Amino acid sequence: MKSTLNTHNKIRPTDVFLLAAWFGLICGVIEGIGLLAFQELGWQHSKLYIQVTSQIVWLSAIYDFVLFIGIAAMLVLLRRFLGRFDELQAVTTVFICLTAFDWLSLVAEGRLRHYALFTVSLGLALALGRGCADTK
Repeated sequence: MKSTLNTHNKIRPTDVFLLAAWFGLICGVIEGIGLLAFQELGWQHSKLYIQVTSQIVWLSAIYDFVLFIGIAAMLVLLRRFLGRFDELQAVTTVFICLTAFDWLSLVAEGRLRHYALFTVSLGLALALGRGCADTK
């Protein structure tokens, strides 16, 4: 099986979209399941009380899929303007950051401000992104 990576860890645009699709679907499904679980447990954390149904699982998966694909398109366009860098690590770090922010906001909404959630998400993404780069 031929690898898509070369010595500079450049990845093809199709690989960026595949990563985006994978992260988007996993993020959305877990978000939907989390919303259902929190509702069943009575952990309403929002000031606005919203009833969710089981359809939230596939709706959040589709929404996150589209969001991550859109961000992947921006990353593919942006990489043309940037110099040499580890593309696999950068793309993975971006998607981990978005996923962590989504899941943390699901759990800590109303308890932490968005900039605090983003800071924690970014730190987690940088650590995990570096870890992923070290294991290749």
